[in-house]
Amino acid sequence: MRILTVCTSRARGGMEMSFVRNSVRLRERGHTVLPVCGPGSAGLASLATEGFAPVVADLWGKFHPRESWRLGSLIASHAIEVVHCDWSRDLFTLVPALARSPHVPLVLQKHVGVLAPKRLWVHYAMYRRVDKVIAISDVIRANFVAMHPIAPAKVTRIHNGIDPVRFRPDAAVRARTRAALGLEPDHVVVGIVGRVTRAKGHLEFLEMAAHLAPRFPEARFLVIGEATRGEEDEGAEILARVEDARLRERVIVTGFRDDVPDLLTALDVFAFPSHAEAFGLALIEAMSAGLPTVSANCDGLLDIVEEGHTGFMVPPRDWEALAAATSTLMCDASLRTRMGQAGRQRVLARFTEERMYGAIEDLYREAISARRR
Repeated sequence: MRILTVCTSRARGGMEMSFVRNSVRLRERGHTVLPVCGPGSAGLASLATEGFAPVVADLWGKFHPRESWRLGSLIASHAIEVVHCDWSRDLFTLVPALARSPHVPLVLQKHVGVLAPKRLWVHYAMYRRVDKVIAISDVIRANFVAMHPIAPAKVTRIHNGIDPVRFRPDAAVRARTRAALGLEPDHVVVGIVGRVTRAKGHLEFLEMAAHLAPRFPEARFLVIGEATRGEEDEGAEILARVEDARLRERVIVTGFRDDVPDLLTALDVFAFPSHAEAFGLALIEAMSAGLPTVSANCDGLLDIVEEGHTGFMVPPRDWEALAAATSTLMCDASLRTRMGQAGRQRVLARFTEERMYGAIEDLYREAISARRR
């Protein structure tokens, strides 16, 4: 298939990661992919390193007539068969661009929910042209159907997936990584991965660590990640808590790392106390690495964890419940092993990239066939 992938957001987050990953993986699966991204966007540099020559389109704001005409010409000249959009705002320009190509379906992938309903006349006109919507979790699907003027049958849940070969248990890597971090074989390590922010539950994680550290002399706590651009002050304020006397010798802060799969092998328990999460890619990466998890019981995380089988779930913002569940796992090595193995099997059955892209390709074919009819 010849696919136009579009995301002109200039922020760094799930949409941009998905846009880049979709472009790369679809090309690897034999499709011809032409990406469109915004000037200075996170995806522009990432795609250039992958050997793409992305089209740059400045769609910031709403409708851009000149860019719409240019993209319409691009769709026609490259004989594009399907357009895949990762950012709803781009629809204001993409929908008019498709006026000259009524046979080309438009697919929107939704990564986050919205708070206000989309009921203006322009929304009715815009979403009438959308052929399929991919929602990454049940909560995002329900939100989209409730807030947008679109037939529920057009909205399909397709979970994100990962490469389980990249994220897997590996005893040799575990020993090497733990040694590099200064960890002893008898240390029980609890880790958190993600941008350092209150919304991801870092304050609850550190409060939990401060509570458990005196009780478990062998416990160590690993914080993998850094603050997002623009949130540096918040990140610094959170990490200042590590200077607490109970944590100074017990918490390791790695900052940004590009070897997260290796770092996950060094852990014994993975914590994911996010306050709100559309899906939770880091959670399935940890499960694929064979780790038992303690996560918040909210939103898209409910699609992932089997309570009591692959991990425990606790209320968001409740560090005491987080500490209680984590201590249960720290005290029971056999339980950690059973839950970790069950978590990896769940990922292999439901959350692989192969399964995800197979479902997306089926959806493309269905949309193309329906448009041609």
